[in-house]
Amino acid sequence: MPKLHDKIYYAIIWRQNRLAMKWIDQNRITIDQGLYRGAIQLLHHAVKYRNYSFARKLLARGVPVDCLDELGQTALREAAQRGHLGGMKWLIRHGADFEGQRDELLLAAVRCAHPKVIKWLLAQGCDVNATHDGQNPLRHCYEYCDEKERARIAPLLRGHGAEFPAGYEPDG
Repeated sequence: MPKLHDKIYYAIIWRQNRLAMKWIDQNRITIDQGLYRGAIQLLHHAVKYRNYSFARKLLARGVPVDCLDELGQTALREAAQRGHLGGMKWLIRHGADFEGQRDELLLAAVRCAHPKVIKWLLAQGCDVNATHDGQNPLRHCYEYCDEKERARIAPLLRGHGAEFPAGYEPDG
């Protein structure tokens, strides 16, 4: 028998929003100051599967748009990692803190090789040479992208002035 959260996750995937909310209500799942682990996972899950009508319902119930999942990531970062540009814009319209995580979003989009998201983030003024834990977008490109992805993404980054961090030399 699947656990309650699994049932709700599947309802989100299949866009059975009323059923998911019914299970949430029947089991008295509440949002404790926006920190209820399950509800936060549900928001990230809704973003992952592009179910923004369910995400809107969670936001209306008090889940903060910038809540962190168990990995310390926001739903906005989840959307960037998955290449969901429309989802990123939706989250920003609903109050997600773009300014506070813009450079991390660029790193996530590069790491997961999403050129459309990268182009949009660069157009929004993301710092193409910003470092986070010794990493920058161009280094991410050479360390995480395969050769085909690198051929698409590295020129985008270099065209905006990207350089490798000091002391780093790529292997390939």
